[in-house]
Amino acid sequence: MVPASGIMTSSDVLFDQLPLIAAVLVLSLSVTVPLCGWLLQKLIRRQEPRQ
Repeated sequence: MVPASGIMTSSDVLFDQLPLIAAVLVLSLSVTVPLCGWLLQKLIRRQEPRQ
């Protein structure tokens, strides 16, 4: 089965779960962006003494 046809045949289930999917996407974004920023700052600070 082609994935697009699975989405079309199961659209009612997808729309029922849409608020949960959106909440998980927002939560993962709000965790990932600060974590990447923190990690980048740590890596930049680690490189500063070498220059």
